[in-house]
Amino acid sequence: MKFLMMALFTMSTSFAQFKAPQVPPQNQGQCIKSACQILGSFGCRSDYELRRIEDACTRQIDLNCIDNSLNKLSRFEFDDANELTEIIKSCQYVYSLAPSFAATFLSKFDLDDRHEVVALNNSTWLADPRCVKDATSRLSRFDKDDLHEVTAITSHCTGTYDRECFQRACPTQSRSSCDNTDEVRRALNYCVSGPSRQDRRRL
Repeated sequence: MKFLMMALFTMSTSFAQFKAPQVPPQNQGQCIKSACQILGSFGCRSDYELRRIEDACTRQIDLNCIDNSLNKLSRFEFDDANELTEIIKSCQYVYSLAPSFAATFLSKFDLDDRHEVVALNNSTWLADPRCVKDATSRLSRFDKDDLHEVTAITSHCTGTYDRECFQRACPTQSRSSCDNTDEVRRALNYCVSGPSRQDRRRL
């Protein structure tokens, strides 16, 4: 703790400002097509249902997030539009590697329910996968083998990640620095620039 506080005190207070990720323009169309195929011939039959799918398919920066999420679940977890759109929406502004890194030490039973998968995705909203990987790598296995524990860490990666800042605050050569969740979260709060209210309205 003392080492971490000294590191944060001596570091510059300026680091990368929040930068919104770019959404590939083709992703929405591909997402809509896939979602309607999953729901079958009756899935997108009405304008209302199609609009819901279209809305869920916006802000998709990495379609692998949706594929990975569905692969964790049984078909019965997303066999209607409500369930499927909930999963798709949880992948908005989520890089697929972020929840994948976060789930490294979770058992398949931690992610065999739609609500659990959605919770993990939501916790990695706007998270740089490197932030998730770096933060969880500092912790012991027992601090990251529970979904609640993992999301408590990954939710602090929301925004633009200054990796050099984190590596100075939590140097890998020091075993005593950032070896618990409180210290890791404290370092992330300093080294991740989250979106402002104005940014959130624009996203």
